[in-house]
This record gives sequence, structure tokens and C-alpha cells, in this order.
Amino acid sequence: MKWLIGFLALVSVKIDSGRDLREAAKLGDGVRVRELIQQGAQVDSAGDDGDGSRMTPLLWAAVEGHAEVVRSLIEAGAAIDLAPDVHGTALKGAADQGRIEIVDILLRAGAEVDSRAKSDGVTPLMMAARSGHSEVAGLLLKAGADPSLRSDQGMSAFMEAASKGHLDVLKLLDSRITELGKRTPDEETAVIFAAIGGHVDIVRYLLGAGWSPNHSADLGVTALHAAVNQGHDDVLKVLLEGGADANGGADVPNVPTPLAIASMNGRLDAVVALLRAGADPNVKVSERRSTALYAASSKGYTGIVHALLEAGADPNLQIDGIDDTTALHIACTAGNLEVVSLLLAAGANPNLRSRSGATPLMVASGLGHDAVAAALRAAGAQ
Repeated sequence: MKWLIGFLALVSVKIDSGRDLREAAKLGDGVRVRELIQQGAQVDSAGDDGDGSRMTPLLWAAVEGHAEVVRSLIEAGAAIDLAPDVHGTALKGAADQGRIEIVDILLRAGAEVDSRAKSDGVTPLMMAARSGHSEVAGLLLKAGADPSLRSDQGMSAFMEAASKGHLDVLKLLDSRITELGKRTPDEETAVIFAAIGGHVDIVRYLLGAGWSPNHSADLGVTALHAAVNQGHDDVLKVLLEGGADANGGADVPNVPTPLAIASMNGRLDAVVALLRAGADPNVKVSERRSTALYAASSKGYTGIVHALLEAGADPNLQIDGIDDTTALHIACTAGNLEVVSLLLAAGANPNLRSRSGATPLMVASGLGHDAVAAALRAAGAQ
């Protein structure tokens, strides 16, 4: 029994010393780290010390930026590329935090420059690009990092930089990537990601470098769709000036045009900009074959309704996917007198019937919108 008690005590000491070593490494206590190593603490001990991640002393020291401790652990035989947690190695952690001195130490000690995290396939270079650490990215590239590798989500370091708006990193990577690193498996490009993020300087740079503003991903979405959907009017302007097609997506089933998106979201400035750039207000989009005018009328966006009508939107266009109703029908459903008045003034026929036989007057009367019904009768509704 004594031998068992002694064995358990020894195990307990080793466990505690491992925890102590991780804590000392995290705090950058070089003296304590060396003491614990001399006492036999396991340099690669990994554990969850309350933060939810399995970390080694080297990982803690790298992430926290303690160069002296990193050197001591490496000299003591710490496994440089050990990744006890799904999130990756010490090099990835250091790159993420912009610890350039640590990155240099690890690379000189033989760290795998393109090591991938088990959780998402992200490399140290991708992390540096995502976090905007251009000096770290340059050091990794010098060490042979491949900028065209893609993560499990299909993102290369180049696209990470574009997505997060880090122009200096983007320029560093631009001449080094292959076609593989320029788009995701779904054909999303750096321009699309920059548009989503609202990074106008990135979009301007990419267009100036010859990237197309009209490239569409597999679902038919372009950078213009992304900019409009996210409300980035400055990006929208740059894309249109760079030759973006204002009618992009018009020929793709179930993909709304940028104009339809702007109209649905109540974004008058975007609607005006798109119309000036030649957007067709009468394109039918999505499964319901709706129009920008129909969407704006349903939401009561009077300014947008007016702009669309001024640009030639047909108020009598029937939506075949919604019972052959018109913009006037949907405005009557909402009881919006101002929109109804705009549509009538633009020539909307108050007697057009839907597929099921309903007229705008029947809709308004049935829902108790008396003022709207009166306006329809005044316009000749039967």
C-alpha cells in the first residue's frame, strides 16, 4: 500500500508542477519556469487551467509574448509544433497576436511554417493576415509560407486580409498568390469579401489591379449585391465607377438584383445610384418574380416608389408568383395612402384583377382601409 501512496503522490506532484509551469509561462516568470524545469516539470504538459482550452507552457508563452520563456522551453526540449488543442500550434498563436519576436524564435527553431489548426485548417499566415500583422506575414512568407493555401472554409490569407480590411497585408500577398488563393471553392473573390466588409480602400485597390467588379459566386452574387445588402454606399459608388453591372443577377434564377435588394431594404440613396447607373426597375426577380417597385410598395417606402416610377417602373406589372397582383394591390393591402396615390398618379390601373379575381378596391375595402378605398374610387375603381 505504501508504494501506491507514493506513486499517487508522485503523479500528483507532476500534475501540479505541469500546472505551475503553464502558469509561470503564461505570466512570463522566467526564473520560476527554469526552476520548475530543473525540478523535472514536464515541458509539454497540457491542460485546461480554467480558460476552456488545452494549452502547453510553450503555447502560453508564445501567445502572451514572453520571448525569454519561449527560449527556455525550447532549450528544455519543448515540442515546437505540438497542438494539444484544436486551435493550433505556438506559431499560429504568436502570429495571431502579432508577436514577431516569438514568430522569429519559433521559425529559427524549426517550427512548421504552414502548420494547420485541426479545427478549421487555418495556417499562421492566415492568422497574421486576418489580424493585420504585416510584419509577421512578411516574416512567414520569407520562411516559405504558402499564401495560396486555403482553410477548411476556403479562405486564403489573401482573402482573409481583404475580408478584414488590411490593405498593407493584401499588397504584400498580392504578387505571391496563385489562382487557387484568389477565390473560394464557391467562387467568392477578394472583391466580394471586401465589399461585404465595407472596405472601400481594398475594393478600390483590387479594381485598380484589374480585378473584375462583376465576377459572381456560384449563387450568382456579385460584389455589388454584397455592398448593397450590407449598406455600404461608398463601396457601391466605387464599384459602379469601376464598371459594375447595375443589373447584375437579373438573369440568375432566384437572385434579386442590387436594385431589388436596395428597394426591399429601404435604401433610397442606393436606389438612386443604381438607377443612374442603368438599373432596370422592371426586372422580375426571385422565386415570386417580384419587382423593386412591388417590394418598395409593400414596405411603404414612398421615396423609393417615387424614384422607381420616375425611372420608368411599370405600376401595372403583374407579379405572377404572387397571384398576379400589382404594386397597387400590395400597397392597398398595407393601407398606405401615400404610396397608393403615387401609383395612381403614375397610371396604375385600379381595376386590374389578380389571378384569384381581386381588385385593389376589393383588397382595401376588405381590410378596412377606407381612405385608400376612397382614393381608388376617385381614380375610377369599379
